[in-house]
Amino acid sequence: MDITRIGHKLEKLKQHLSSRIIGQPRAVEHIVRAFQREKFKNPSLPIGAFLFAGPPGVGKTETAKEIARYVIGDVEEAPLIRIDCSQYSEPHQISALIGSPPGYIGADKSPLLSFRNIADPFIKAKMKLNPEFRRDHDKLGRKWEGLLNNKNNKGFKSANSDSSLKDYIVGVNAYYEFEQKWKYKSVILFDEVEKADKALWHILLSILAEGHITLNSIGNETVLFNNSIIVLTTNIGSHELQRLITDSAIGFKVKGKEKGEKLDKEIYREVKRALEKKFPPELLSRLKEDIVVFRHFNDGDYMSLVDTHLGKIRQRFYRSKVPLKLSFTPEFKQMLIEKGVDKQYGARVLNQKIEKYVVEPVSIGIGSGQIFNCDDIMFDFMNEEIKLYAKRAGAIKAIIKEEEFGIN
Repeated sequence: MDITRIGHKLEKLKQHLSSRIIGQPRAVEHIVRAFQREKFKNPSLPIGAFLFAGPPGVGKTETAKEIARYVIGDVEEAPLIRIDCSQYSEPHQISALIGSPPGYIGADKSPLLSFRNIADPFIKAKMKLNPEFRRDHDKLGRKWEGLLNNKNNKGFKSANSDSSLKDYIVGVNAYYEFEQKWKYKSVILFDEVEKADKALWHILLSILAEGHITLNSIGNETVLFNNSIIVLTTNIGSHELQRLITDSAIGFKVKGKEKGEKLDKEIYREVKRALEKKFPPELLSRLKEDIVVFRHFNDGDYMSLVDTHLGKIRQRFYRSKVPLKLSFTPEFKQMLIEKGVDKQYGARVLNQKIEKYVVEPVSIGIGSGQIFNCDDIMFDFMNEEIKLYAKRAGAIKAIIKEEEFGIN
């Protein structure tokens, strides 16, 4: 028996993540194995729960988005709920997640962790991707609207009315049939969880240990998370990791397979120690099998990341109202790495640099009448200067001076 084999669905998940997540084969393997254990988990608990740890800017948040795209629907805006934990660093801010008790400020607002909000990304993705879902969803909406507008049931508020009760049961049954057919799933990302107040950690513990929470809002809604995937990300230990990736600390740069593996092991040990210092053991114990440490990128990973981002930019302009074909020299891509990658923050600002050095110049060129429909635009970097070349009807000429779009 080959216990390393995985099924067809998990192989598809592995291919999806591997093709979109740069430089993290170990993390991808770990995630796939975790989903393999899914069928043996307590059905009342979340489908999966992960803690993604490691250096900043190496794809932790992006991995959560790709899990959502695979599980729910491959749409441009990842179908997940993202909770920026830095916004919940004070106890009173937690009410935005679970609601305020009746009579308190904010009691009329829908908590972020209500079922309605959690299901919203799933509904939006399926409405875009699946015509049958859209028909069923619209049909259910019309049924409920008709029942609510029925003058005999008074919005289901007349508990003594036989017709009202009957209509309510009809509506609930219709919703149950819809839910059983489509089985809502959600991916909930708690980003930079170390920045949250401990009250949020208690909420997480309830979700992971019991599979549900009770909201404070009117009705005390109990929200189930048995169809949810919970992802926590953390940059905990970043200072220690920064020390590790400097030459003076461990005596080598991040180059070469053997040296990279040594750095990976150091990072893993440091992260584990840092997590144990920061988070309560009862929370970590719920995640211990699925703490995934992301490794630092090497030079090849950064080049692959640049190629991926530039590929998206190519598609954007190729399909735009002014269709263009973009190309980039190796020297230009290396310049993007040097300007868009930082040892401390990883590749977090890479997208900003691509917008500045690719999107803005092309936009200026179009607006100034230097770039036209169907032009071939080549980006180059020579003698510390960025050059753009436009090709049309066999002619090639340099366009746009650096100072026109503020290169620095």
